[in-house]
Amino acid sequence: MWYVNHSSMGKMILSKTEIIYPQKHQLRIRVAYAGINRTDVYQLQGLYRPPKNANPVLGLEVSGFVDAVGDDVPKELLGKRVCALVNGGGYSEYVVCFLGSCLIIPDEVLLSVAAGIPEAWFTAALFLHYIRPLSRGDRVIIHSILANVSRAAAMLSQWVGSSVWGTVGSAKKVDISPILPKENVFCRDLEDWDQSLIKASNGGVDVIFDVVGAATFSANSRVIGMNGTWLMVGFLSGAQLSKASLAPILLKQVTLRGATMRSQPKDVVGTIRNWLDTQWKSGLQLPDTVWLNHIFEFNQANEAHEKLMGSETVGKIVLQISSDEK
Repeated sequence: MWYVNHSSMGKMILSKTEIIYPQKHQLRIRVAYAGINRTDVYQLQGLYRPPKNANPVLGLEVSGFVDAVGDDVPKELLGKRVCALVNGGGYSEYVVCFLGSCLIIPDEVLLSVAAGIPEAWFTAALFLHYIRPLSRGDRVIIHSILANVSRAAAMLSQWVGSSVWGTVGSAKKVDISPILPKENVFCRDLEDWDQSLIKASNGGVDVIFDVVGAATFSANSRVIGMNGTWLMVGFLSGAQLSKASLAPILLKQVTLRGATMRSQPKDVVGTIRNWLDTQWKSGLQLPDTVWLNHIFEFNQANEAHEKLMGSETVGKIVLQISSDEK
């Protein structure tokens, strides 16, 4: 099978290797599209070390068709359209994954769109269902609302009846959020955005969903309310703090939580998968083509990574591994 080899002087090229076969609790997917994520870029740059048991090939999420199953996996899944969270190996013609990290794709969702579902939606559900389950009336601020995981978090928050606000990094992005009304989106470039949020939320928020990191730390300590939960999801602006006060965390009795999706055990991933499946079947809105930014060909992984790291990129970037789109 063909796969994207990233061992050649920091550049990615197509290479051939032996096809892989599913083991117990696993299935094999003939990949149609693979989602591109910053973790892939960081791994290529040597800034991220994958788990020891991971497939060394890049790619954490895919869509495609089940074409082989392990002995204990239902054969009825053969031929089904699926998307899946994978432990590496997504930039390949075939990849294996555990049944518990795989979702059947509804007919109305394109495979190209579905390839961008697993990483964002599993991560959002990890934080907002498994770690800190949201309830109706919770006040939530979601940073970098145009990021895919933040958009998923906003949709999940709205689904359960929470009040949701978001932030963006520049004024020109305030008007283009497809999830929230303009009045619920704040530009972090404005000095008083945090005070505007405190006023809008009637005293501060219950939950912070933060993919930004260092640049939002001080403002977060001001906008979070008593007994609030501060979820550390990512560090787009860096993880090092030069000057920051920890006092508000103590005085407001804040719970500070961080996690990564890839480090979760299989039973947690399976729990999240089952919950998402139930919500979608109950009417939770699924992503559509608005989520897509660009589709690159299988041999254009280098160009895909370059575009992803552009500061103005909004929406999901995927690699088209095969020509199937059914």
